Amino acid sequence: MKAALVIFLLIAMLGVLAAEAYPNLRQVVVTGDEEEGGCCDSCGSCDRRAPDLARCECRDVVTSCGPGCKRCEEADLDLNPPRYVCKDMSFHSCQTRCSIL
Repeated sequence: MKAALVIFLLIAMLGVLAAEAYPNLRQVVVTGDEEEGGCCDSCGSCDRRAPDLARCECRDVVTSCGPGCKRCEEADLDLNPPRYVCKDMSFHSCQTRCSIL
């Protein structure tokens, strides 16, 4: 009984550690709305010289970049199939989260 509880707790801890290691790993296809007011769960650097026109980089890792992405790069993760990050700077993408959580 104790062994089963220990195994369960170890598996739960591994799940938490994996979620913390890759917080922006999402299994979704971005629709292409990200270039003008789309959504982003993991916001990167922002150019805030003009607050009303802040341009930000979204660091979400996705299965494929949207058609509006001009700089789609393969993520530095050893996953098969590979994942991608759109490196474009977009308007207000960091104001709306993509995930419900």
